[in-house]
Amino acid sequence: MRAGFANFEPRVQKLLSFVQSTLKWRLMGPSRARFIPTVVVPPRPLTTPPSSARYSRTCPRFILGSRSPSLPPRLCETITHHRLPDCTETQQSSRLEQHIFHLPGRPEQQAHDAVMRYGLAGNSNQWAGRAKNEVQFLYDADEAVGRWWEETGRMLLDSFLPRRPSGVSKSRSRLRQVFDSGCTYAINCSKIKNLSSKITFTFTSTSNTPYNLTIPLSEPSSGPLPENTSMCQTLISAYNGYRLGILGGALSKHYYSIWDVDPAQLGFVKNNF
Repeated sequence: MRAGFANFEPRVQKLLSFVQSTLKWRLMGPSRARFIPTVVVPPRPLTTPPSSARYSRTCPRFILGSRSPSLPPRLCETITHHRLPDCTETQQSSRLEQHIFHLPGRPEQQAHDAVMRYGLAGNSNQWAGRAKNEVQFLYDADEAVGRWWEETGRMLLDSFLPRRPSGVSKSRSRLRQVFDSGCTYAINCSKIKNLSSKITFTFTSTSNTPYNLTIPLSEPSSGPLPENTSMCQTLISAYNGYRLGILGGALSKHYYSIWDVDPAQLGFVKNNF
C-alpha cells in the first residue's frame, strides 16, 4: 500500500507512516440479520462518500416525522420502504469492491490495474456510471418525501382521522348547558324507553371508513325540546374548542372520544379513560 504512494509529497508519506496495518473487515451475508441505520453508505476503507450522502439518508426521518409525529411505527415502515432500494443498491455495490479493486490472484490484479490505467473507456469501476452517481449522491430528500406525501402519505394518514360525529343532532337548548361554548346531543324521544337505552355515534374518516361508538344513556332525557317536541335532550355533551373536540357523559364525567380538528393530527376513540 505504501509503495503505491511512493511518489507522493512528504506529508502524505508521513501520514502513511502512522498506519501500522490495514483494516480487516467483512460484510454480513444474506443469512444474517440486518439493520438499516440512519446512514447507509459504502463502508470504509473501500469508498468514502461525501457528507452530503450521509445527510441525504437522515433527512427523510426528520421530514416525515414533522409531517405526522403521531405515527412512528408506520413512519418507520414508510422509511424502510422508501429507502430500502437505494440502501440495498449501495450495499451490493460496496460488496463488488471486493472483486473490482481487490482481486484474489496477482495476475488478475495486474490485468485489472492495466485496464484501469488504460482509461475510462475500459474502466470496470461501477461508480463511474453517471446515472448511479445521480441516484446515490444527488438524492433530494425534501423533494422525494414531498412527492411521497402527496401521492401516498396524505391519503394513508387521512384514513385514520375521524371526523365529527354524524347521525345525531346537536342541541343548544337552555335546558342543559354543560360547557360554556359546547352543546348537548338530542335524539328522538321515541327511542328513549328506560335507563338501558343507548345512543350510537358514527365517526366517518376522510376515506369514508365508519367508526361506530355506542354510549349508554345514564339517565332519562331532559326533553322534549321547546324548538322540537319530538326530540329529547340527552346527557351526552360535547365541547368544541381550539383544535380539539370532546364527547362524553355530562354527569358521569366519562369522556368517550377525543378528536383533533386539525387534519395534520391523529384522533382516537376510547370507551372510558
